[in-house]
Amino acid sequence: MKEQVKYFAKITSVAVFSFIKVNSLGAVNTLICCVIGSFLLSANVGHAAHTNSGALLLLVFFTSKPVGTTLLVLIFFAPFLYMLLGNKYIISKIIHRLIKDKSESIITPLLDTVLTKFKNNQPDGLKKGADLGLAKIKLLDQVKSETDNKWLKKVLSFGLKKIKLDDVDLSQDNIDLKDIIKTKTITALHNSTEPSRKGILAILILQWIFLLMIWIIKL
Repeated sequence: MKEQVKYFAKITSVAVFSFIKVNSLGAVNTLICCVIGSFLLSANVGHAAHTNSGALLLLVFFTSKPVGTTLLVLIFFAPFLYMLLGNKYIISKIIHRLIKDKSESIITPLLDTVLTKFKNNQPDGLKKGADLGLAKIKLLDQVKSETDNKWLKKVLSFGLKKIKLDDVDLSQDNIDLKDIIKTKTITALHNSTEPSRKGILAILILQWIFLLMIWIIKL
């Protein structure tokens, strides 16, 4: 138990550090691009560009250079995308690491417990396969009630959401839907691809492309 606590504390620290790193990178890149973009837009605008009001300055820029100002606004709001894609990347990264490190020792036993308790509470739902979509929803609820560990919840929820049950032949005798769900979930988890940072890098590059466009078009 003590080792598990240490492991999940380490996982959480990795997540926090990754969150800070991604969003700091996004914030710094956005600041640099916005400063340079504002300087480029202020060229040839006249004395009105020296106003102290940010809103008025933006209005002056938009009136004289609408395309460039629009691109600058898009650059300015990019941190929201950094946060969105960054969170998605971090969660996927932690899930992938948990599957790699703790699949046999923690995840599979917990999945067994969840499925067994669900089968005992909903015998007809698994035995007869009645309303498999509803069964998946109830399984997700069972996961949430079975563990307080947020990362294990995310892992099992991720795996259960990935599986499809509409290809299960319920006409077979002695079919055990519990084992089918377990096998499909474990397979889905192990087949999950390692997360990519391409989306985050794409936003970073796109900001500089917009900045280059501001310099080129001068509109």
